[in-house]
This record gives sequence, structure tokens and C-alpha cells, in this order.
Amino acid sequence: MRDHHPARYAIYFSPAADSPLYEFGSACLGRDVVTGAELAPPVVNGLTPERWRHMTASPRRYGFHATLKAPFHLAADASLDQLLAGLDRFAARLDAFETAPLKVARISSFVALVLRDDSPLLSALAAACVRGFDSFRAAPSDQELARRQKDSLTPRQIELLASWGYPYVLEEWRFHMTLATGLDRTETTGLCTALERLAAPYCGVPLVVDAVCLFEQPTTTQPFRLIRRFPFVGGGRA
Repeated sequence: MRDHHPARYAIYFSPAADSPLYEFGSACLGRDVVTGAELAPPVVNGLTPERWRHMTASPRRYGFHATLKAPFHLAADASLDQLLAGLDRFAARLDAFETAPLKVARISSFVALVLRDDSPLLSALAAACVRGFDSFRAAPSDQELARRQKDSLTPRQIELLASWGYPYVLEEWRFHMTLATGLDRTETTGLCTALERLAAPYCGVPLVVDAVCLFEQPTTTQPFRLIRRFPFVGGGRA
């Protein structure tokens, strides 16, 4: 049934498109997931625009976001309209909340915005998205599982991959908004320093989590785009 649902969908956190944080992150990646416009990269000493575009090529395909439920194909008995309606109901039960401020950090070979301190509310939101929308997810193909299993996964992550189609969920989930990938240690250190200066205006206040977003990748050769943002309108936790 996969042929009937060529698109992939993902539930992400992404700040409002008119916010300074969204504008900063989108500029870093070089693409606006709302308009599809290509954006000029920030000026970083020692990096050419070509090198910057290379380092942001992978995250640019996904857009500026933090993953709540990783990309998935729709199950054979699920529809996009049903998924949209489910997200409407989900967001209607939630209240906006704040977390610790962001900071720039190196994670292995990439650079991302992460939280300065853990947020139980944000972790609970991610877990609720993973569990609450799993009925919409088609089982991954053998090829998709094999690709994931090439990573250096722990036994627990392998269990999570089998159960939820992605290894970095529930207690293995960590909030991050990727800005660049594929860097060596020296390059990463320099980029972190440069991005800390550029991101300083957006990292001095708590992060407001006030919505979840549905992103769509129409085909494997196209980038993800924002389908809809679902603002939290109150009524309790998930």
C-alpha cells in the first residue's frame, strides 16, 4: 500500500514564522519551509557560502525544527485529513509553556540549538506525539530498518526502533534544532563560537512552546514543507 502514500509526514516543533528565532534558524539553513524561498546564509568568518551550503544541505531538506515524531509514511487505513483532525484535537487540549533558554552546542559531528536545562513538559509532549499518533504510521520497510540499524544503536534503541519506527524516542529523545552537519571537531568548535554570537539575541529568554507542526515531504526527492501549525488553545496536558 506504500504506493498510495508516497509522501512522508513528521510532527515537529517549529517557532512561529514571524518570530525572530524562526527567521534566524531558517537563514542558517538557507530555506523557509513556509514560503519555500531560498535564503542567504549568515556571514561566518572563514566559511565560504559554498561550504556553508554543504554543511547545511541535510538539515535544509527538513527545515528548521525539533523532532517530536520522526518522518513516517501514512498507514494504509489512514488519511491526511484524519491526521490533521487528530492534530487539531491534540493541540486543543494543550496549554503553551516555557522551557529553559536555548544554547548552541556540538552534538557529535553537528551543531544545534539545545535547551540549557531539561524540560519535563517538553519531553512529555514528544512522548505524547510518538504514542498518540502511531496509528497513523505505516510500518517501516526492511530497507528503512536496515538503514537505521547501520547506526551504532544500543539494545534499548533497537527495541524502540522496532516498536516506534525510530530509535531516539521516549527516554532516548533529546530536544535539538540542527543548524549544520558533517563537521570535523576543529570546524565544529569554530562554528559553535561564531553561531553563539549570532544566536545570542534568541538565546537569552525562555523558549515558548505554543504549537506543534505538521511537515510533509511530497516525494523522496523533495524537501519537507510546513503543512500547518497547530497552536495550543488550552484545556490541560496531553
